[in-house]
Amino acid sequence: MNSLNLVRRVPPLFETLLQFLAFIFVACLVSFFLIAVIQDSNIVFAHTAVELIAIFFALSGFMITWFLFDRASPKIHMIGFAFLAVAVFNLSHTLAGIDFFQHISGEYDLANRFRLVVRIVEAIVLLLFSLDITFRSDFIFLS
Repeated sequence: MNSLNLVRRVPPLFETLLQFLAFIFVACLVSFFLIAVIQDSNIVFAHTAVELIAIFFALSGFMITWFLFDRASPKIHMIGFAFLAVAVFNLSHTLAGIDFFQHISGEYDLANRFRLVVRIVEAIVLLLFSLDITFRSDFIFLS
């Protein structure tokens, strides 16, 4: 027996989970820094940076669901695609907040409308999840 192999190897899934939790912790610290320090000088930059972190987490949730699609239940599929919808609408909210769509739509409160849609999607999915309502994931395509 080799004396160097006395330390047990951490399973890869647990190691990946620890790395992801460490990343979440660092992202939260960066978010708090952006809100506390930069907000006084440049509110648009701070808000955009925090929104981009939220978009990253929403896309991460969708990607995890996408890669584990075969092993997950239809309830998890619904949550995963809700993460995608939240990421898309949150990105639209962020872009509208920096007046990206201003010349296209002419609406001044477009960012607030996208933020409202994000909250409505989150509320509907949480309601469906809590009521144990799912959608079939085995779609039948007619040719």
